[in-house]
Amino acid sequence: MKTVKPCYYDKFSCIAADCPDNCCTGWVIDVPADAMDFYKTLDGKIGEKIFAITKGYKKHCFKTVDRKCPFFTDGGLCEICLEAGVDALKGVCERYPRFINDFGAYRERGLYISCPVASDLLCDAKQILLPITECSEEPVTSYNSIDATFFTSLVSAKETLIKIAASDIPLDNKLYSVLAETAKLHNDFCKGKLNSVTIPEFDRAPFKKLEYLRRSFYSAFSDAPHTDTTLLSNLLIYFIHGYFMKAAYDNDIFGKGAFIVGAIQSILHLATSYGSVKAAAHIFSKEIEHSNKNIQILTRYWRRHYGRKNKL
Repeated sequence: MKTVKPCYYDKFSCIAADCPDNCCTGWVIDVPADAMDFYKTLDGKIGEKIFAITKGYKKHCFKTVDRKCPFFTDGGLCEICLEAGVDALKGVCERYPRFINDFGAYRERGLYISCPVASDLLCDAKQILLPITECSEEPVTSYNSIDATFFTSLVSAKETLIKIAASDIPLDNKLYSVLAETAKLHNDFCKGKLNSVTIPEFDRAPFKKLEYLRRSFYSAFSDAPHTDTTLLSNLLIYFIHGYFMKAAYDNDIFGKGAFIVGAIQSILHLATSYGSVKAAAHIFSKEIEHSNKNIQILTRYWRRHYGRKNKL
């Protein structure tokens, strides 16, 4: 098994009640089937409460009460964890902020920067944070039908994109290069050939259609500060690592490049309102990265925004 992960991945540790933006607030918590099977085994008051909140185990989610998980205590901790132990955390509550992109014998791990601790690990770094690769004897539990040549090309292209992000060239040139590289690979493997790529003025129009945790998010866009920092390079690496290889499953290579570039431009245009690039990146992640609907809407728009197809 080959695993690629951020160099700071193993440094993460949840700070629980000390968290300034707790993950138990704001979101409806999905409960997968295997987690529900475990919760059915819990008895006592916590078992009764889970039974009631899930309508007799029929609703596979914990809906918020006053924007908080119903098991979030006044002390900032999880009632399920307090009553049944840390092993009782299941599903997203067990994983977050970790994510896994699984491609059989090749796996990517990462940390969502919607988590303040993960955000600190990435955004407070003074140096470029390159992903690291580990090989292990861990058995492969699933296989895929991805064409080997296609997958190898994606892995090679990802390494090229990371090198671009880590280079000393200006940010605008990095963003254009990401689009150019993904367009070239798109034309090699995908239908709908692209004639050219461009980076026009930022447009917040697609954000009107999104679902939000904060209604003020849409109105927070403003002129982008003229900045080119190590943080922006690391954010570019973060989005390349988190999204590019997903093209192995949907063949939308340029769509991944467009989303990566759009994410960076969006964060820059949010930085003034939220006080810093770091704060804007954290909020962008929280509003966008945990909603497949939002990612799909933005990808669809940015694919057209940054790319020009050949006319038949």
